[in-house]
Parts: sequence; structure tokens; C-alpha cells
Amino acid sequence: MRSRRLAIAAAGLVCAEAIAPGASANPVVFIEWSSTTGGGAVGGSSIDAAPGDTLTAEAFISAMPGQGVTAYVLSAEFDFDFGDELDLLGYVEDKPLPGGGAFPDVAEVVTESDGATVGSVTGFDDIVLSPTFGTFRIAKLTLEVTGNVSTDGDDVRMGIVVAGQDAIGNPLGGEDLTGVTTFLGASVNVVPEPGTVGLLAFGLLGLTAATRRNGR
Repeated sequence: MRSRRLAIAAAGLVCAEAIAPGASANPVVFIEWSSTTGGGAVGGSSIDAAPGDTLTAEAFISAMPGQGVTAYVLSAEFDFDFGDELDLLGYVEDKPLPGGGAFPDVAEVVTESDGATVGSVTGFDDIVLSPTFGTFRIAKLTLEVTGNVSTDGDDVRMGIVVAGQDAIGNPLGGEDLTGVTTFLGASVNVVPEPGTVGLLAFGLLGLTAATRRNGR
């Protein structure tokens, strides 16, 4: 079924090369926070944020030699725990594969999140004629943090959302990599209140003093 999905996503284009069988390095799809209007640290998959902060999340595909990618259709989801912690302000789709972007495009569809609906942008895609290796940015999302922000695990992810459409691999070369690709999400954590930080610091100081007393 997945091979057929990828063949459809590839719009019937024949790949010039097939990925070598027995290759061990599988693709990884991951998200990093690249900017914030708040004080959280960027450059990783987790960021501290407060209500009203604007965040930029960038999604990447990384493929090593032996498991190159010639085509993908992937979708972003946010607030999939129905926490309504993020509002979508905008997005940019990249066509990162060398020589890509020249074939028919899958139309993106946007759904805003609320307490009963998962937010999403579906249909990020690209296709080329031979396997591509390296790390490529496929999309950028701009999100605003709402008053519901909490520290509760991943809040944004890029992956397989639309059945029968989303997939990744080297389709007509016979390699559907959807099932072996690792999809990593990203989290937004609430900024600790100053009083909480003070209490934590006070507790650590007390623990250190007690440890020193017991060691004498």
C-alpha cells in the first residue's frame, strides 16, 4: 500500500536510480526552533516560551548515503494533544531537493487548532529523479504561544498525517521508506515563574548545605 502511495505522490515519474538494497542509514525527519521573540534558547527541539511569544519552527529531512530520498509528501501537526497551546501565524514551504520543485505541487491545506481540533498544514512535498543525500529544510512554521502553554511533551511534528497521500522514499525505484523513517517532534515548555525559580534555587542551596553537614 505504501509503495502505491509513493507512486501516486511521485505523479508517475520514473526514478533514474534505485537505492542500494541492504542500506542501514534510514531518513530522519526532525524539527528545530530557530527563532523566538521571548527569552527561550533556540537551536534545539525544545524551547521555553510565554504567552504571546512568536516562535519559528523549521522542519528538516536528513538522509544518509544508502537511503536517499527522491520524493516525499509530509504534513505538519500542532496541538495534537488538544491543548490549544499554539496558533499558526504562517508557513513557508521549501523545495529543497537538488533539481526539485519543477513537478506538479500538492496543495497545502491549513487547519487551525482549538480545544477539539488538531492544527495542521498538509501537503509539503518535493520530487527529484535520483536519490538525494544530506539534510534539507522542507518547511518553516511561524507560531504564536497562547495562554494555554504547558510543559507536556511534543507540541509540533512533521510526518504522516493524511492517509493515502503522505509518504517518503524513492517510489518507482522500489523503496518506500515511510515505515523506517524516524519522525521527531518538538516541544514548547512554559517559562517557570520567577517565584518558582527562586524556590527551586533555595531548595538546591538547602540540599547542598545538608549534604556538606552530613559529610563532616
